[in-house]
Amino acid sequence: MSPLIYVTLIVGVLVLAVISLFCYNLGRMAQLVFKHRTLVFKLISWWPPYRAAGISLSRVSEDLREMDVQMKMHWWNKNVFGTHFGGSIYSMTDPWYVFMLQRNLGRGYMVWNKTSTVRFRNPGKGTIAAKLKLTEKQLAEVRADLDRSGRSEPVFNVQVFDTFGKLIAEVHQIISVKVKGNDKPAQRQITDDSKENVPNSSPVLAKDNN
Repeated sequence: MSPLIYVTLIVGVLVLAVISLFCYNLGRMAQLVFKHRTLVFKLISWWPPYRAAGISLSRVSEDLREMDVQMKMHWWNKNVFGTHFGGSIYSMTDPWYVFMLQRNLGRGYMVWNKTSTVRFRNPGKGTIAAKLKLTEKQLAEVRADLDRSGRSEPVFNVQVFDTFGKLIAEVHQIISVKVKGNDKPAQRQITDDSKENVPNSSPVLAKDNN
């Protein structure tokens, strides 16, 4: 390994240690992200797994509803075919909608990436990038779901392009959003109509006509 990689790893570990010192739990980390988002997202770009993969955030909007993420190619982060690893392409799109929703919904909600699928369209070479955006309509739909049932599962689609505009991959994400404390399974309510179709399970005594 070259000295540059060692230096990058050491710096990344130190940065992660500093973040861990102040972010002793997820709640504290979320507060730090939302209060000092510009600094924190720059530090995230130095997180060793992202740094080694060449992943970084190039732009973050003030309202945290838009993000531009990119992944540069280096000799150490390409596969034997000279292209980007598929796992790295997925990773560059993974956590950002969770951050966006958590920031814009505020406290009192649990937000997780529930399901993700990726479809590779073309081999990725050079610098590849993706734009992520949380629209007002999407946010309103999530809030409506939360008001109605205490949970929501918005769907987001992310496209990854190279510098020539060629589509490299499409990522389909389902994000789980729940009101904190609303983690019990919903009970099915039986309506009056459905009760009529339910057979009587009580024992029936045969009448002796003799």
